[in-house]
Amino acid sequence: MAALGCDKIAFTARGKSGDSHWYGNFGRFAGADSSDKKIDALLNACAYSVGGGKLALLDVKTGELKVLVDDPEGGVRDPVVSYDAKKIMYSHRKGGEHYKIFEIDLGDGEIRQMPFWEEGYDDIEPAYLPDGDIVFVSSRCRRMVPCWGVDVAVLHRYYAGENTVRAISANVDQDNSPWPTSDGKIIYMKWEYVHKNQMNYHALWKKDANGANDMIYFGNDIPNHLYIDAKEIPGAKSSYVLTFSDWHGSRYHLGRIAFLRNPRNPSDTSAFSLASGESLMEFSYPFPLSENYALVGHFKKSIRKEKRVCRTSLPYVSV
Repeated sequence: MAALGCDKIAFTARGKSGDSHWYGNFGRFAGADSSDKKIDALLNACAYSVGGGKLALLDVKTGELKVLVDDPEGGVRDPVVSYDAKKIMYSHRKGGEHYKIFEIDLGDGEIRQMPFWEEGYDDIEPAYLPDGDIVFVSSRCRRMVPCWGVDVAVLHRYYAGENTVRAISANVDQDNSPWPTSDGKIIYMKWEYVHKNQMNYHALWKKDANGANDMIYFGNDIPNHLYIDAKEIPGAKSSYVLTFSDWHGSRYHLGRIAFLRNPRNPSDTSAFSLASGESLMEFSYPFPLSENYALVGHFKKSIRKEKRVCRTSLPYVSV
């Protein structure tokens, strides 16, 4: 790891998700007026993970593990490190609350809740933008999945200079895993539930950081697959590492790890290649270390850990 420029790894650990879908990982199921108690129990259950959560920092050279946040009653997820590698931003659901975004200072350990929270909604999957703003996914769009009683979350941006939040997506259903790219845009996964099919199309899209010029990037006419958690490879423009799942995706964003290199068009399958093999469907949340290596999360039995780079010599630092 050190030979690839990685000195420390920041990761989160959380319990089992309450839902089997790739998008069912926050909020609660909608209630139902039913005489069937089993249905009521299902629809009023939580979609988020249960069993506690931690944010930790692993020193690759010494093996020292430092737990930064430990909440046995809540949930911790989505760690991302600032450009100067001095802070980590993450989503935290404390007890019975909704997910809110926090930031910890790696120097003094001070934790602050980000100023753009709004009570009653879940904010997840944040990413730092080069100008100091933050892109994240939020349920404040006030929508639910038409065929499944869980909340929808779409892209939002926090404008630090104005101290305000604006939606930068009008998607009817889920947006996921936004990430800034070297051309000043944001790459993300868009579920085309209404526009194409309720289960078959989950492609990669790109848009300007203010939400304009939204356009399909890869997977336009390739049904029955999910492309998610794409991140640009350092020093290799228009090349990405991502998670690839069959059909409607899997719990925890699980799937195969894949590379997408310079697609000529949104249907250019020659630019796509699997890195983890056809049958290895137990990986998630890849982070590129170089053009040929990525740090990934590995799901094994009932244990799940998300691992991503914390401190590197790369031009863009994240976890």
